[in-house]
Amino acid sequence: MNRFVILAAAAALLAPSALGQKQGATNNNAPEIEQAIDLGSTGRVELTYTGITWAGGRWAKSLEDESRRDRLRARINGGAKSAPLGYFSTGNDVTVGGVRVNEGDYKLGFTLDDDFKWQITLFGTDAEIDIPLALMKVGEEEESKRLICTLYAGDEDFTGGIYIAFGDQMGSLDIKAAPTREEG
Repeated sequence: MNRFVILAAAAALLAPSALGQKQGATNNNAPEIEQAIDLGSTGRVELTYTGITWAGGRWAKSLEDESRRDRLRARINGGAKSAPLGYFSTGNDVTVGGVRVNEGDYKLGFTLDDDFKWQITLFGTDAEIDIPLALMKVGEEEESKRLICTLYAGDEDFTGGIYIAFGDQMGSLDIKAAPTREEG
């Protein structure tokens, strides 16, 4: 009986986590952050996410190994869809990083495109929206041990953005009112 319990516990520890992108002991108590910004006529935008560590960035080294990249991307992308890191909600149609996001509630995950570049993927009831992230390297003193996603007000009226940082990479995405369907 004890061998069975030990084998079952070992299998559970080695199996991919049902928590998707939140997997790993370092993320058991990861903080959940909730933010909202009212952009006037652009509408209210809400963002909730879990500040995970992604195993201290070991995934980045794994992406350098071409024999493992496809499996890692499939695992990351599958985890993003089955157990997203957060939620994104908008009261009006907006563009995020130039990509149209219709009014509604979405699950939020981080995925890798075919070129192994990071993107945010919003999973809605009727749509899956990929928003490319233009990330740049930062200095060692600016590295982030946990994922950071921060809403901020933009320079122009009724605009805002999302600042994203993890490890030695950071970037931002503008949020603006989407053109009406007649405007394009």
